[in-house]
Amino acid sequence: MVALLHLIGLVGDPASAAALSNHVHAASWGAILTGMLWGIVIIPIFYAMSFYVVLRERFLLLLSARAFSNIVFIFGMSAFVIDGLPAPDSPARYWATLWGFNILVALAGPFLKAYLEPGCVDRWVNWALCLIFPFVIAKTIVQPLWTPGSTAAALSSLLYVPVLGVIVFALGQAFRRGSRAATFQIVGWAPLILVCTEILLRGIFGFARPPGIDIAILGATAFEFCVGAVGVADRFYRLRQERDEAHERADAADRLARTDPLTGIANRRALEQRYARALEQNETVAAVAVFDLDYFKRINDRHGHDVGDDVLRTVARTLGEEGGLTARMGGEEFALLVFTGDPEVTAEAARQRIPVRVAEKVPGLSLPVTASLGLARVVRGEPLREALRRADEHLYIAKREGRNCGRWSTPPIPQQVAAAVRAAA
Repeated sequence: MVALLHLIGLVGDPASAAALSNHVHAASWGAILTGMLWGIVIIPIFYAMSFYVVLRERFLLLLSARAFSNIVFIFGMSAFVIDGLPAPDSPARYWATLWGFNILVALAGPFLKAYLEPGCVDRWVNWALCLIFPFVIAKTIVQPLWTPGSTAAALSSLLYVPVLGVIVFALGQAFRRGSRAATFQIVGWAPLILVCTEILLRGIFGFARPPGIDIAILGATAFEFCVGAVGVADRFYRLRQERDEAHERADAADRLARTDPLTGIANRRALEQRYARALEQNETVAAVAVFDLDYFKRINDRHGHDVGDDVLRTVARTLGEEGGLTARMGGEEFALLVFTGDPEVTAEAARQRIPVRVAEKVPGLSLPVTASLGLARVVRGEPLREALRRADEHLYIAKREGRNCGRWSTPPIPQQVAAAVRAAA
């Protein structure tokens, strides 16, 4: 604004332009300074709220509350005239300055407690930080009752000493314990702490306030929010990264808990969860099939457990070709949830493919690897343990009848089984 007026003076009347420039100089720069400070303080409110939507951390709300109280404080301290708002030196400006600054200080304790990393300060320090808020609010309520210039009013400044001491001690302890958040706050709060300390000392010893101290206070609070904004952003991204990593670890642990480590397919727990989800969603489970490899112990005895493991992995992949959900129940026993189609045909086709796939993938075996099968059609709403019990009954029948066969209530048409085997080969 001033530069523009000087530019006008260059092309018009220099004397008139200079007079107009001097007239508006103080008001213009006051408005510019106030606007800059408000802009600096308002920005953290927007990004803190946007961060809070993603990460529900309490310190983001406290940061916004402190920023708002700082806006009120800047308004009270400013000599800038705003249409429709109380004029400078009015009682409203006094109350805005008083409550804006003291709420800014009062919220510093709870903010620091929520903002610092867990375990960076002792428990009693956290309690002391929480007590800062009611302590400063009580002081603010009583402060107007003291006569300005009286001994009581002068000594009231001493009430800020324990507040300042708790904050400095908490920051120092957190910094010694490796807190990144404390490092940002130390840098951000250092100018404000120095200015407030100087004011306290002058109030205690009765020295006059130096000119420009109000600007120093406003600048220190603005500087705090500039540096603090960077620290809060750093804390936010580290918290989100920690939570993402925790979710990934939880997901990995859950996958491990639901996965058979040898074959990589589902285990019994995953089978139970999938079946329960199907019941909850009214999804149709056509049948449960149970497969057991015949004379599997001979493979381990003759060829070793490594070869036996290769056989188990090959069987798992073979059963997985049919869709549905394949699970290893333990040892050489597998289960298959069949959701659609003709379950007997599907299961029998998978059973007949086992010796073919094993011979292809694990050559050199002395005997073919065959499997026995038991299958039970699932009644809607039937518990899984009941369906497995009936499937096991048919599996035992298949074993008693010579193994390498499948048994169920209604046998499939042989031509259907042969067609399914040929289609999958």
